[in-house]
Amino acid sequence: SLENIIIPDSVTFIGNYSFEDCTSLKSIVIPDSVTRIGASAFSNCTSLASVTLSKSLESMGSRAFAYCTALTSVDIPKSLDRVTVDGSTYLSNCGAFFKCSNLNNVTFEEGTAEIAEKLFVGCDGLTEITIPDTVTVIENAAFYLCSNLEKIIIPDSVTEIDGFAFNSCTSLENIIIPDSVTFIRNYSFEDCSALKSVEFKNPNTKIGERVFSNCSSLASVKLPENLTSIPEYTF
Repeated sequence: SLENIIIPDSVTFIGNYSFEDCTSLKSIVIPDSVTRIGASAFSNCTSLASVTLSKSLESMGSRAFAYCTALTSVDIPKSLDRVTVDGSTYLSNCGAFFKCSNLNNVTFEEGTAEIAEKLFVGCDGLTEITIPDTVTVIENAAFYLCSNLEKIIIPDSVTEIDGFAFNSCTSLENIIIPDSVTFIRNYSFEDCSALKSVEFKNPNTKIGERVFSNCSSLASVKLPENLTSIPEYTF
């Protein structure tokens, strides 16, 4: 029956499962004193429609806000750099906003330098993402299994796309890799079954293994002009 909670600004850590299954909870403001949110802390809070994250937040545990199906938008602080995963959690269901099926509006704080690893794994409400032009790294599995993600704009500030970053984004059709990107790591776009075209702007971009493996609709790729090797199972 808990609908609202006021967290005092003396709190620095919200532990694992703290508010899990509080299905009547409608809103939460996490004070700027909080630097960590544990695993499944707000998981399955199905009425949670408003979340204000701490401006000092550094990490969230896996599934911190999983199945918060009333949540439609969230602002991500620039301080956030990781989603921690314990050994018993699979990559395929570890996302902080896993299965938030109505989350379709994500805003990154001005000055964001990296998209945190595993942040939106399995976040199937996302259809479009604009990455700020201050971001330099899209970290490991940041958008893994975002099955309805159709459009992603990668700015010229990004230098590296980490492994699994857009793996299994099965609605993504086209991608332009800007001139700033020097390395795309293993499995980054694997299993993007709707992907039709890829364009590289930098002739020196290096690619890892299986970057476009199982992209069954891929009809057009212009590889970087100065590419010296094509790794195993690239396509």
